[in-house]
Amino acid sequence: MVKIKIVFVLTSCKKTGPVQQTLNIIKNLDRNLFEPHLITLYPEEEVGSQLQYYLPYVRHHFIPTGKLSLLTGRDKNFRKILDEINPDVIHSQGVFPDYAICRMKKWKQVVTLRNYVYEDYPSKFGKIQGGFLVRLHLYAMKHTAKTVTCSESLAKIYRDRLGLNFDFVRNGVDVEKYIAVPNEEKVRIRKELKLPQDAFIYVYTGQMIPRKNVEFLLKVFKDRIGNDKTYLLLLGGGALLDQLKEQYGRISNFDFRGSVDNVNHYLKACDIYVSTSLSEGLPNGVLEAMATGLPVVLSDIPQHKELFEANNKIGYLYHQGDETDLANKIIEILDKSEQMGKEAYSSAHNNFSAKKTSLIYQEIYKSLIN
Repeated sequence: MVKIKIVFVLTSCKKTGPVQQTLNIIKNLDRNLFEPHLITLYPEEEVGSQLQYYLPYVRHHFIPTGKLSLLTGRDKNFRKILDEINPDVIHSQGVFPDYAICRMKKWKQVVTLRNYVYEDYPSKFGKIQGGFLVRLHLYAMKHTAKTVTCSESLAKIYRDRLGLNFDFVRNGVDVEKYIAVPNEEKVRIRKELKLPQDAFIYVYTGQMIPRKNVEFLLKVFKDRIGNDKTYLLLLGGGALLDQLKEQYGRISNFDFRGSVDNVNHYLKACDIYVSTSLSEGLPNGVLEAMATGLPVVLSDIPQHKELFEANNKIGYLYHQGDETDLANKIIEILDKSEQMGKEAYSSAHNNFSAKKTSLIYQEIYKSLIN
């Protein structure tokens, strides 16, 4: 049987949500039907690369290609390896791969949108550069065989604000990697990670960037959560990390650990997940926490509401920007955390598994070549 050749194109395997989601798709492909290839275009960073996790599942091709070459079509080696592979479908990820491949007009291409471009790029890169990236990505999403978003709520935003009608495939979580553990195991992990045994540990995982609104969370904890038994653990790097550590790092129950490779291990030691994000696709961090059995306190943005539509007993939503409401929800959840954690675990495993996500993408790939 001739297998369907799928080429996944990433700039690099830097540790990000989209890189993890692409890996989830690949790991769960039907090997009897698909032959996956991975092309990366930028050198891997010495710290934080996830390439090693891809290698057991794909044939990897590194084709050094700069952004300017991708923009102008001077990407001869990139095109050459694509011609040699002769893929049935290309699934690209990221502004520059999406744009470069759609302009080639040679292969069936899938583009996955994991953000709302007008909210994400200007916030992260500034008005000028961010606006340029917005235009590139809009061009790509309009000139490819199939564009999908990573959540139903994100598809609705593109439809309502820009008149673009996209299907959606919800992000998934690796439910074999992110699992709940018994209390005795939690005690052992806390000791190993040097976390307090007698505290109620709230955790945030993700980038420290403006869109994630982490300073709002820190301010509420500092000003309104006076319980000595509460502890806020923050995992992740980003442009604002040093600034936030300088401003809040001396507070005794705030713990900045930066980027870590074993987020799943840390989550097993925690009690509640908190996110004050202003905008998302469908957040990996929340799904991973839920799969580990943590209840959640989340801002009431559409993407967070979508998780509650699947199961409204997984925790609490608070009104975005309302310090009092967030503080109240952080306190109220204490007495209900055990049962809400069970609901969160069940919802993640039943509604948002990576295998389910991959199966839907596999049907998309087959539909494109048929």
